[in-house]
Formats: sequence, C-alpha cells, structure tokens
Amino acid sequence: MLEITKVFQDDWFGDSDPVTNRIVTGRWAGAKMPKQQDMSLGVQNSYGFIRSYWNNNPDDEISRRLFDACGVEPIHKQIPNCQNHFDVLNCKNLGCFQQLSPADGHGPMHVQIGGMWGGCVDGYYAFVEKWDHILRKNMTDAEILEAGYKKWKWGNTGVGQLMLETAIMGEYFHIYRSFWRSHMCAVDGKPQFLTCPESCGPEVPFEDCICKVNAMESGETNWQNLWPCVLNSQENRDFFTSVMPDEMLADMTYWLTTSSVMEGEMIESASTADPLFWLTHPVIERLLAAKRLPGVTNMGDHAHFENWPVYNGNNETWLEFSYYTFGLGENLGFPDMAYRCVGHADYDPVLPAELTYTEALKKFIDSDKDGLITNWEFYLALDPNNMDGNDYVFDHFEWPHCDETSIIMK
Repeated sequence: MLEITKVFQDDWFGDSDPVTNRIVTGRWAGAKMPKQQDMSLGVQNSYGFIRSYWNNNPDDEISRRLFDACGVEPIHKQIPNCQNHFDVLNCKNLGCFQQLSPADGHGPMHVQIGGMWGGCVDGYYAFVEKWDHILRKNMTDAEILEAGYKKWKWGNTGVGQLMLETAIMGEYFHIYRSFWRSHMCAVDGKPQFLTCPESCGPEVPFEDCICKVNAMESGETNWQNLWPCVLNSQENRDFFTSVMPDEMLADMTYWLTTSSVMEGEMIESASTADPLFWLTHPVIERLLAAKRLPGVTNMGDHAHFENWPVYNGNNETWLEFSYYTFGLGENLGFPDMAYRCVGHADYDPVLPAELTYTEALKKFIDSDKDGLITNWEFYLALDPNNMDGNDYVFDHFEWPHCDETSIIMK
C-alpha cells in the first residue's frame, strides 16, 4: 500500500512513525489531538483527550498505526476496490446501502489506518508461542465441517492461526469495546466489565492507567462469561471450542481482557480528528449521490448499475440497526428495561444536544425549522436533486481507475 499510493507521502497526508505512531511528514505533521476542556461535555478518555472511553492513548498528537492490529497485519480487512464500490452502487434499496457502505464500502480503511498497539502485542506473541502446536495444525475439509464451520474459505494450513488472525485480531477493536459494553454480550449481562481510571496525567505511570477487566484478574468472572463478547458469531464459537481446549480459550480471553490497548484515531469514534477521515467518507457520499442521480448509470466502461427510481425519499425506508439495542426482557443485566442505542434511527439527531450546528446547516438541512436536524433530514438534504438542500454537489462521477476487468457483473 505504501509503495503504490501517494496517500501516505509528504505532499498528501504524510507518513507516520512506526514507533511513536505520530504523523511525521507533510502538512499535518505534529497535528494535535483535541482535548476536552469541559469534562461534563462529550466523551473523553482518562487523559481528557476526545477519544473513546476505552482508548487510553495518552499522546497529545494524532495517532496512526498503519496495517497493524496488535502485532498482526489484518490481511482479511481488504482495502475496498472497484468491485466493492460497484456492489454498494448496485444496492436495490437504502437499507442495503446502509449495510454495505460501512462494511464493504470503507470500514477496512479505518482498521488499516488506525491500528492497535500496547501490551496486547506481547500478549499476542506469548499466546501464539504457547499454543503454536495447535494453531499451526492442518485440518481437512471434513474436519473443518465437523468442527462447525460450514463456509470456510481460508485454506487448510495452520487453520487455528488463520482463525485467530481473522476472527480475533482482525476484529480486536470490536472485541475490546464489547468488554466495555458487556451488558450486550456477557452471559450474566453485567455492564462495563472493562474499566478505566477516572483520570490520569503525566505524573501517573502508564501502568496505572490501563483499561482492563479487573474482574478477570480477581477471579470474579471467567472466560465462559465473556466468551460471547470475544466471538459474537455462534459458528465461530462452535469452531473455536471444537478445535481449542478450554485452557487455551481461557488464556486467550485473559490476554484479551487484561492487556493494555491503544488505538489510532481512525479505528474508533475519534476518527474525524485524522485528516484521512475527510478523504475516506466523502467517497461514500459520492457513491450515494451517484446512486440518486438519473444521469449516472455506469461505473467503469460497461458496469451498469440501477438508480433508485424516487429521489425525494418517499419510497425509501431507513434501516435502524445496532448490535447494542435490546428489547424488554432480552438482557439479563437489565431485565426490567429495554435499551435503544440512540443515533441509529431516522428520527434521531445527527449531533448530540451538547454540540451546535453552523447557521448554514440550519438553513439548508433543518427542513421543518424545529432546531433539530435528524438523520432523515440530513439524508434528504444530501440529495443532489434537492435544490433546497445542501449547497454543494460533486463535480463529476467518473471512475477512471475502474474498468470492465475490475468489476464482475452479478
């Protein structure tokens, strides 16, 4: 990636130091990470930086750990290509677009650019060294099928290692925050198994500011209780428990829950702090605009896609989806309440109440003039056919890097 693209060169978005994980060249070298001055507003880590609660990265500069998830290159997080974006463009409805655009459309870029590091690296290598004899074991197709994996596609050599790198290391950022949102996955339904110090500063040793599952160290919980947080797929859990002994699974869960983890901005909610965010997300907005314009029908030379027939939203259905929403009686930790993860519905606000909008946004997007800009209003305002909506449009919808050889028509 570094050899074939100019993105990480000095005259674009700059290179990053593999030791400090800071941007060291280009116009954004030394870019600072914003800090929350009013601790009652928004989200911040223990050091006061506007990062996710569980990302106790103390650096005051923007971090990037390119192509590295705690010592493993996440090779199964494929950089989106022409085929991926053509599939997004070929969605038959808005719900499909909402599902594919984060995943196939751009999600792997967040993982590959943000990255993860810290004590989790040593934890990974110690685990691999101890259990190498099982991780490197080969399996036949019949054995893989018998173990519970019906759609295996990664080959038969070192199957355990492949699954570790794919289902664990490639998804470590999901797994780690699941320990914090443990009421969504733990068997006993208890919340926030992962805890972080309330505040930290330069005078406090980093070892005392690690986020971890203290209950795992103290024996108050065990690997079986947090196993659904490690792997949310029943098929993956069946496979791991068939191939790996309980002691190995316990070691894995202990390492995942008690090692220090730091994340680059792009891999979590602070991704807007990295200038590369503003290169990545407009690509998806451009695909959405193309999908809604009747005059744009091709990606590449002959790859034709169908536009949505209605451009004012009347025939489109918003998909409200979140892993973190549950109904009444669905969660053991909170049996007497339902919980909805606010922000995913069409009627939810685009920004939290504590954050303000620019006058331009209010003018172009708040269609009912109630002072609240909803996801649906924002979606309608982005329609390039809406003359009363947002005040810009993309200058062209050409994909010269895509041709008929790079796209398979389905």
